[in-house]
Amino acid sequence: MFIRKVVNALSQHRVRYALVGGYAVALHGVVRGTVDVDIAIALDRNTYRRAERALSSIGLESTLPVTAEQVFDYRREYINNRNLIAWSFRNPDNLLEMVDIVITEDVKAIKTVTRSAYGLRLRIAAIDDLIEIKRKANRRQDREDIKALEKVEMKAVQYFSNDYLEQCKSFSTEAILDYLESFRLLQQCNDKSRLISIKVPESLLSAFRAKASLHQMRYQTQIKNLMTEWVMSKDA
Repeated sequence: MFIRKVVNALSQHRVRYALVGGYAVALHGVVRGTVDVDIAIALDRNTYRRAERALSSIGLESTLPVTAEQVFDYRREYINNRNLIAWSFRNPDNLLEMVDIVITEDVKAIKTVTRSAYGLRLRIAAIDDLIEIKRKANRRQDREDIKALEKVEMKAVQYFSNDYLEQCKSFSTEAILDYLESFRLLQQCNDKSRLISIKVPESLLSAFRAKASLHQMRYQTQIKNLMTEWVMSKDA
């Protein structure tokens, strides 16, 4: 899996990172059509050098004819005058393998959480920080992600932009199958879950959701908590 190669390479080269793109969105419970890996790293010259070496070690090349030192030294110029927010790397032999280093963010200033996927513990931006990062980027896909993240308590949805679907026409069958398997595993958890449907009075549901919101928790999580407490109760 490509994400495993990226994370292992970053770890081997001692690069502190946080996922802040499509994978982060998916790990927060919303699947969308994306194959690239967006990361934030520490804003210092040595980290940029190590990140460049890490990505080069797995066959990725910078899409711009620049070095780590140049990106770091002229970062403000790129952001303010060239509207460049990411330093992109691509595998010339497999366009599905893409990594963007978001140069507008410093991982040290981002609140992160960890999620398990692909047998790894992946570090991702916490949902509030991820929304803020996307609000600053303000691209169409970012705006769609924000809407989905703000409704993350609802059932996860999958959506694909027209641009992405057009891009898919150039992908090989093998690459598409690998991508689909990648996202299947991303959404897989160790303990199987089952969707259940129950009828409750609307007034009860509204009151339950309102109380859960006051306590800043998902009402579905509280339902699971109540089920667990009842099952584990000595009086059960």
